[in-house]
Amino acid sequence: MGKTGQFAEKQTAAVQSAGFEKFKTVMSKVNSVINLVGVWLFRLRKFIMAAPVVYAAIRLASYNGQHLPEQVGLDLQSTGEFAMTVSRQLAVMGPLGLTAACLTSPASLASARSSSAAAARCASTAQGSVSVAATSHTFPA
Repeated sequence: MGKTGQFAEKQTAAVQSAGFEKFKTVMSKVNSVINLVGVWLFRLRKFIMAAPVVYAAIRLASYNGQHLPEQVGLDLQSTGEFAMTVSRQLAVMGPLGLTAACLTSPASLASARSSSAAAARCASTAQGSVSVAATSHTFPA
């Protein structure tokens, strides 16, 4: 009976070891699938994060296209009149185009370091254009 008990213990240990090895292989496969999903989510993160922005921009453009009047006034003056009026189509497509331009600009597709450099270049260009615009509209007395 002693030999049978030892044999049963060895057989039980072998079965447990085989079960553990099977469990390890299954868990390694699950781990590799989870890692693969994580890698693809990381690679597609910009598109995933842009999707709600695109959806909201399209919904807003659709709503504005249905509810805005034919002519839309911009920049309300203190006199109660608008500085300029634009068509409904321009008022709808302008923000939609701006959203598309911001999402596809090279600065948004580049790394954080180069995008901050691009933003600094844009800011310096904008400041230069503002100063040029201000000086070009001054008339000598």
